[in-house]
Amino acid sequence: MPIRIHSHRKLIQKWLRYPRCDIAEFDTQHQELLERMNAINEMIAKGGNGETVLHLLSRLTVHFAQHHQNEEQRMLAAHYGRFSSHTEDHHQMQTDLLPALTEAIRRHDPGIDLARLIRWQASHIAHFDKPMAQFLLSRR
Repeated sequence: MPIRIHSHRKLIQKWLRYPRCDIAEFDTQHQELLERMNAINEMIAKGGNGETVLHLLSRLTVHFAQHHQNEEQRMLAAHYGRFSSHTEDHHQMQTDLLPALTEAIRRHDPGIDLARLIRWQASHIAHFDKPMAQFLLSRR
């Protein structure tokens, strides 16, 4: 069943204006996540098939989990002091934000978009990933 919502029908955020952490591997993953979120949001804006949107969101959830696991392994290996707060932010997104978005799509709530998720990622990069990357880069 198509999701019928009203949206701006454009990219929420462009990579050129997105925060970076300056570790190429993580920045590449962040860009891929942003592109996936924008593609899902565009599909929602066009009234895309709900099952397809849910499938893509499920895949996005897996990609987020893999990315977070990668970051967490690097932090642990480097004995990063802010590991707990960083991983708590990952956990909150994965247990609150993504499930709430999935449920809103299942209910066909009006006005669904991924802006909140994209804002979370931008804020997370600026406040958690950037300091982590500076620490990791200083240890080389």
